[in-house]
Amino acid sequence: MTEPAVSRLLIVGSASVHTWRYLAGIAPFAGEVWLASNRDAPEQYRPANFAGFQRIDFRLSSLVASGRLRGWIKAIRPDLVHVHQANSVAWHASRAMRGLAIPQVLTAWGSDILL
Repeated sequence: MTEPAVSRLLIVGSASVHTWRYLAGIAPFAGEVWLASNRDAPEQYRPANFAGFQRIDFRLSSLVASGRLRGWIKAIRPDLVHVHQANSVAWHASRAMRGLAIPQVLTAWGSDILL
């Protein structure tokens, strides 16, 4: 078996089929997959290496949501953060990541592209 491309991957995204499918699809390339979302992933999309979930209400004030996400990022120490959705999810994630030496990727899905 080959080494995973990333040891600890954190996916940040709202509860959507795009987030769930990405979670299931990327899992074989990561040692551990973590999820920060407004709802936990449905059972059928949780891979064997699903390491944990943190509920983040992206509707909350930026200080509350990004502060909670930042604390969790510091606790799990991911190697890469993949943010899904170029909206308030990305806003909170970028604020949470400020000053942290962790690479971040942003993917725009569906209507995000049209905005």
